[in-house]
Amino acid sequence: MRKSVKYYDLERVISRTKRDFGTIKRGTEDDYYSELYILEKNLLSLYQKNRKLTGHDLRESIQIALLTINGYLSDIDYDFSAVFNEKNVVLTETLLMSFDPFSRTEIMDRIKDNYSLDTIKARKEYFARPVRCLLRIEQSIALWTEEWGTHGYFEYIEHHLDQIAGLENVHFFIPVKIN
Repeated sequence: MRKSVKYYDLERVISRTKRDFGTIKRGTEDDYYSELYILEKNLLSLYQKNRKLTGHDLRESIQIALLTINGYLSDIDYDFSAVFNEKNVVLTETLLMSFDPFSRTEIMDRIKDNYSLDTIKARKEYFARPVRCLLRIEQSIALWTEEWGTHGYFEYIEHHLDQIAGLENVHFFIPVKIN
């Protein structure tokens, strides 16, 4: 089924996704360190090339990415043409290319022996960790935008990620399969 997306749909996806997947609990962020680092490093790289990107643009992109994942779980083909713009298209692609096997064939090739994404249950299991990371980033955007303004989130990750080393050449992640 194909469904046109409106801004109203974007606003609703955060709360619905939190209910369906849960969030990263305070104090357990370290369990998601690698995934968050890769997502934020990729976002920072994009921001450093285009300083006009804002927290609002990224929040919209997270909403689009979450709806894209929702489409995988509900067999809905979302049409984002009414909400896409030049900023959120690039940000959404950057987010999804960090973990989404349907967007990045290299990931699909690496997971095909360990994951079967043929069922909704298997897809939900696969996307649980990336979804929680997106929700955590969305929370951080709200915090750092309030603290430091429109570019607050990007300024925060720029300051903090420059001090961390270890995964510089990694551009995507595969969620760990828990049996």
